[in-house]
Amino acid sequence: MDRLDPTLTASAAMKALALMASSCASRHRDCQLLALVKAATLTLTGGAHGRQLCARMVQADAALAEKLAALPYWRHAPIFSQTERAALRWIHCVAEARHQDVSDTEYGEARHHFSEEELADLTMVAIAMTAWNQIARTFGPPGCARGPEDIP
Repeated sequence: MDRLDPTLTASAAMKALALMASSCASRHRDCQLLALVKAATLTLTGGAHGRQLCARMVQADAALAEKLAALPYWRHAPIFSQTERAALRWIHCVAEARHQDVSDTEYGEARHHFSEEELADLTMVAIAMTAWNQIARTFGPPGCARGPEDIP
């Protein structure tokens, strides 16, 4: 069955979603960390679309590919820095926030590693990537082949 392409049908909303992620990315000083957060969120929120976008992201970044391969072991794998572990722990909290509130302990741990602006940016990027994945899982192709950077 042919499904609608939300990047065409709801282009203003989709552009706003892409802008949310890109505005955070443009302010964030650690592009590698942000790429890891995007890819990990896409992987965490699942589906073929997330894997497809991750594959596109790692084509240009061998270090990111190596970290994504180690993602199931992020808590203990030496490839991840303390900051990366803190970011990954935070996006897991963000993903679980749909079921339970983020604890003060988890928030405090994240704030130990990130400024308020950095933490807000990481959160917004994780939410934007989760939303993008949900939209793609709902409408499927042709939007599945697109990422936020591809919106006309």
